[in-house]
Amino acid sequence: MSETGSNTSAAVSTALPGQHELSMTVLMTPDMANFSGKVHGGAILKKLDEVAFACASRYSGHYVVTLSVDQVLFKQPIHVGELVTF
Repeated sequence: MSETGSNTSAAVSTALPGQHELSMTVLMTPDMANFSGKVHGGAILKKLDEVAFACASRYSGHYVVTLSVDQVLFKQPIHVGELVTF
């Protein structure tokens, strides 16, 4: 497991031969909160983009950028202090 930030860790594991799984676990901190005390959707989208970058760059072996995000559905609130795994 490699540390990529003070509140983020990333890990790569092998599922089946030739297949890999990349996961990122993030501690939701107060600076990510909105005025209602829940984690702001923009903070979640930022982490989503970071995970997408890590997966795509590892898979392709090249520098990549996000071209677009079609749709994101937030199903339930995330609270400060929770660990979220992408």
